[in-house]
Amino acid sequence: MAWRWAKVAAAATIMGTLWRYGALDLASISALWHSPGLGLTSAILLFAPLFLLSLRWQLLMRAQSFHLTYRSALRITAIGQFFNTFMPGGIGGDAMRFYYIFGRVTGRRTAALMSLIVDRLLGLGALLMLASAAILANRNLFQGSGALRSFAEIVIAATTIGILGGLVIVLLPDALLGNLKRPLKRLGRVGSTVVDCVDAVSVYRKQLPMLAVGLVVSLLIQIWSIAGCIAVAQMFDFFGLNWLEFSVAMLLAQFANQVPITPGGFGVGESAFYMIARLMTGVDAPYGTIFLTVRLLSMAGALYGAVVWIGFRPEVALDSMNSRIEPKGP
Repeated sequence: MAWRWAKVAAAATIMGTLWRYGALDLASISALWHSPGLGLTSAILLFAPLFLLSLRWQLLMRAQSFHLTYRSALRITAIGQFFNTFMPGGIGGDAMRFYYIFGRVTGRRTAALMSLIVDRLLGLGALLMLASAAILANRNLFQGSGALRSFAEIVIAATTIGILGGLVIVLLPDALLGNLKRPLKRLGRVGSTVVDCVDAVSVYRKQLPMLAVGLVVSLLIQIWSIAGCIAVAQMFDFFGLNWLEFSVAMLLAQFANQVPITPGGFGVGESAFYMIARLMTGVDAPYGTIFLTVRLLSMAGALYGAVVWIGFRPEVALDSMNSRIEPKGP
């Protein structure tokens, strides 16, 4: 419990430091009231990816032969988004999703857990791929700054490692996996759990078109989110980046936001966006305010999950989730 509140304290310290040194201008957030149409458009664009997130998870669950309806996936994902956003380092969105399905997948919990892991990996993979593509298409932005160049190299290296790791998993011969499972089964419960993980991964290895669809959905989620972020940026007078530069800066900041130093990356994303935008423009403006406004609008959208959570009855919504989807015959 102590480490959770330590993360909250870290977030408060980072945000206070950003405000103290002018990287945040809280008064500028009033731009939301001065541009209500643009603010509403931004909020809608930032909320809309929820529907694609739900679709991606439903596809991954169905690949494991769990009969999860889109409506149930949407409601559980919305609840997860709420907890992921508002809980101080305690119960994350993935933990809440697993909580709801845990009691309804008896004997196949590892497969259900694997759907959440792959779901998270697809999201992170899409973010890295877009960020790397943006970096390579705008290499001139990184010529004058060693710090920016180092950050870009880290992102490209992470993308390369991820792609190579994915190819290794996909191309591993089935016979090798079979030989690996035999000694693992002798290790008791731990070995059996690892074997279950291997079996769950094997299911996805045999459904590469579905994974490709999941990756495309993940890319659309990131693109849609960036569109929402660009709409937010238009409300601020100090915004000095064109949309390509802004997209690069926001993608890199979102990558930094994944570092688990604070709950939800609070303060980390703001710091990263401020530093990247400052290095790109050479102008010291409160750029962190843009990222914070994006975060606040996203938090407002996440409140929908609280509404769903209050009236959610999992025993009704998930009564048929453990039904197997029978494979089609020839």
